[in-house]
Amino acid sequence: MKTILLAAFLIAGTLTSLPGQSSEPASSRILTSQSSQAPRLPRYLVYRHFLAWIDLLEKQASAAGATDPYSFAEPFARSAGLSHDEVDVLRGEAKAMLVDLHIEDRKAATAIAAFRAQAKAGLESGQSLPAVPSAVPDLQRERSALLVQHFVRVRTALNPATAAALDSYLDRESFLT
Repeated sequence: MKTILLAAFLIAGTLTSLPGQSSEPASSRILTSQSSQAPRLPRYLVYRHFLAWIDLLEKQASAAGATDPYSFAEPFARSAGLSHDEVDVLRGEAKAMLVDLHIEDRKAATAIAAFRAQAKAGLESGQSLPAVPSAVPDLQRERSALLVQHFVRVRTALNPATAAALDSYLDRESFLT
């Protein structure tokens, strides 16, 4: 069966297209159409990961003894056309976002620990599991709102052309897929 499937894929990949169709093999057309319909991350989540990466790069450069305070930004600053002032904006927002996320994560950890303790006590006494506390989805909404807030701060601090260049960089570097 595996041999038949492998042969079918190889044949499908080498077949030429019919007149009026693309000259690409059928297998690549399928992959292309599937990937173009794949859901994309919301931009604020892309920025969340990008800002966390900035903070990580800066910490790594500092630990390596970098003397240039902007050397950490080389992987993205030149490609996105960012000035030192704009890198400073991103650096500051990255630090602020991570502090805010740490606070939110501590709140979530407290709520989850309380739920686990309640669930464990309930199971030990033969009761059913308690309902998930309403604080958990509320905390998730707060976390999302916090990420949107930091995204908006970055976008507001950068001029529109720089923001567009940064978006283009993030798109090119596949942060959105």
